[in-house]
Amino acid sequence: RALVQRKNLAFAAQFESSFEPICTIPVVPVGMSDAVGILWIQDGATYGTSDNRNLSLFLRGMLLDDEARELLPPWAGFIGGVIE
Repeated sequence: RALVQRKNLAFAAQFESSFEPICTIPVVPVGMSDAVGILWIQDGATYGTSDNRNLSLFLRGMLLDDEARELLPPWAGFIGGVIE
């Protein structure tokens, strides 16, 4: 389990340029959705804003949007993620 968490943190760090991921949460399919991915909690905030949402969206391995932050709620300013 610790090895998986370290691998997930290393993966998340590739997509997070401003903050270090400190914890990861797997995204698993629910209901009719087949979305999978990983969300992470960022290790800090910036002085000017607390909205540092960061979400990359992929479809079949192709990057669709690396600024899909509007898919996360505004209160989740400390969350980053990658979803396919």
